[in-house]
Amino acid sequence: MSPVYTGCAETEGAKLYYETHGDGPDLLLIAGAGGTAASFAAIVPALAEEFRVITYDRRGLNRSTGQGSRDGGLEQQAADVSAVLEAAGADRPVVFGTCGGASIAFEFCARYPDRVEALLAHEPITVRVLDDAAEQLAFFQDMCELNRADGPVAAMRAWMEYMGRDFALKIRPTFLERTQADGDFVFRHDLMAMVSYLPDFDALRTRVRIRLALGDGSRAGGYNYARTVPPLAQLLDCEVASIPGHHTSYIYRPEIFGPALAAQARAMTTRLSPER
Repeated sequence: MSPVYTGCAETEGAKLYYETHGDGPDLLLIAGAGGTAASFAAIVPALAEEFRVITYDRRGLNRSTGQGSRDGGLEQQAADVSAVLEAAGADRPVVFGTCGGASIAFEFCARYPDRVEALLAHEPITVRVLDDAAEQLAFFQDMCELNRADGPVAAMRAWMEYMGRDFALKIRPTFLERTQADGDFVFRHDLMAMVSYLPDFDALRTRVRIRLALGDGSRAGGYNYARTVPPLAQLLDCEVASIPGHHTSYIYRPEIFGPALAAQARAMTTRLSPER
């Protein structure tokens, strides 16, 4: 059984809940707009065999406080990541960010490049790099309007129905509870900041080792979060790793996503001991 530790990072009017699992080089996981540390629960055991895995609840979500201190920008989210890593005693982790979490990962790595070993960005939702950016931004704005009209569960269901998958759509009771509790906050404060974000390409390209990850199922479906990958790879001058599954396979297909993510993180760190 790998060691597990829970803690709290205090920063800018918020207390941020975090967990660490396992022992080894540090690997930070940043969830998308509606996600928390719990989003990665199914893949943590596989990752913790080789890494010390760090997960956290973003400001204002689940076990973290700070809804009243949220400014809607990615700069604060990046500072929150820095605070979590400091509290956890992290040493230059490989950073994995998925969907909207990739926007946070980009901003953190651009601002704190010396605190990062490498960045793996999975299907970023940075749709402003697309030729039809205005249409895609309107797509997400419509979700925010749906939240205002019919509530966060309706808006989240619309997003989940859009996403590609090779499994039956099922909103788990715990996720439904979290959406009802925090979803309005996410749609009002987090989502548009994440999707309208443009990374600092020059800072990232010259100072951070980056790889993008694209699921085979997502690529085949042509979803907006899949279509961002080729232009981002060109702008960042980085390679693209093909991995199995779809956008949220870390939740619904952990048996394929966990080992694939471990392999990518292993390839991006220089600090695994030879016996591993």
